Amino acid sequence: MVNKITRYLGKRKSESENQQVQSDQECTTAKHVKDVEPSSPWSMGTLHQFFNNKREKTSIDDRINDPNKKSLVIKILEELQNLDNVKTNTNKIQAYKSAIAEIQKEYPDFNSIGRTITSQINEVLNTNTLKILNFHNQHSEAVAELSKVYGIGISLASKLYKQHNIKTIQDLRQSKYKLRLNESQLIGIRLYEDLLLKIPRKEIEIFEKLIDQSIQKIHPDMITKICGSYRRGLEQSGDIDLLVTLNHSQRGGNYSDMLRKIVSRLQKDDIISDVLSHGPKKFMGVCILPDSVSEFVPHKHRRIDIRFVTQDQFHCATLYFTGSAWFNALMRIRANQKDLHISEYAVWKGLNRDSPLRVTCEKDVFDYIGMKYFEPTERDWTRDPGRTPKNF
Repeated sequence: MVNKITRYLGKRKSESENQQVQSDQECTTAKHVKDVEPSSPWSMGTLHQFFNNKREKTSIDDRINDPNKKSLVIKILEELQNLDNVKTNTNKIQAYKSAIAEIQKEYPDFNSIGRTITSQINEVLNTNTLKILNFHNQHSEAVAELSKVYGIGISLASKLYKQHNIKTIQDLRQSKYKLRLNESQLIGIRLYEDLLLKIPRKEIEIFEKLIDQSIQKIHPDMITKICGSYRRGLEQSGDIDLLVTLNHSQRGGNYSDMLRKIVSRLQKDDIISDVLSHGPKKFMGVCILPDSVSEFVPHKHRRIDIRFVTQDQFHCATLYFTGSAWFNALMRIRANQKDLHISEYAVWKGLNRDSPLRVTCEKDVFDYIGMKYFEPTERDWTRDPGRTPKNF
């Protein structure tokens, strides 16, 4: 190889000298003689890079023959190919696919693999690991754990890891960065372990009775209903979705203070322990069974969302917040086919959102859109075809 390069350089040098003689002759004829310095197409830096690449790829040739090494390299390149920041780059994906395909050959040609991937292959062969992949894996694990804290999304979780080296909930609890978090995020940190736990159905049944008794103290015509996966009959739920209405209440009425009274009553009865957010129509917080309850001891903190709706909105809201999300999506598609629209508050035709159709029960909504009625326990549909009826 060195002999080939030497011969090539000698040839280029000879050509360059001939060109200079010709140029000198032209300048002399024009009585304008100028020194012409030949330029070499191979600088020392280019030669150094050329030989380094050859040396790097030759070392791969020597070691990739080990079946275990080859298997490890392919595994790591496949993991790199599946990273989120690679998935959106078709050129990178193709580069990794081509490299993997080449390595899998009996006699691979490493000259077809780019410098970056070649360097990554060498790092794996030298260390049995890859730093950039380890970083991405640790980053993913940290984001997965930290984003489970209430109020901390993926973006903030990523920032905590990259800028502050916060990897776990314990790191976050001990970090000075905690001082920059808002009140609801601090509640999420304090109750992290409790809020991760699923709520047994039997425990929600106790909450249901206690909440109903408490709210009846505000007004005897109050109606409560726990929706979500609990109403769909599941044995465990992630949180408690509570709907509250008042008999004979109508949209447009002044009920802005009603939710505040409900929350205040539940706080007095030691059911609500923490407030995460509180608006005129929706409350998000934390509840816990009172000390007077002897079951499920020690009591755990549970997430609860409370919405107050008027009675004419109640059945649409019950349907919507019972779910599942996939069930609701398919209902909306069926409704659109009839030029109808469904929201969590109403059903209306065309553009007449201000003139909703009368709904006295959930079945009315099914009838309007021409869909068979399904009981709440029959609505736990998912995108899995096995959990969605074919004819509905």
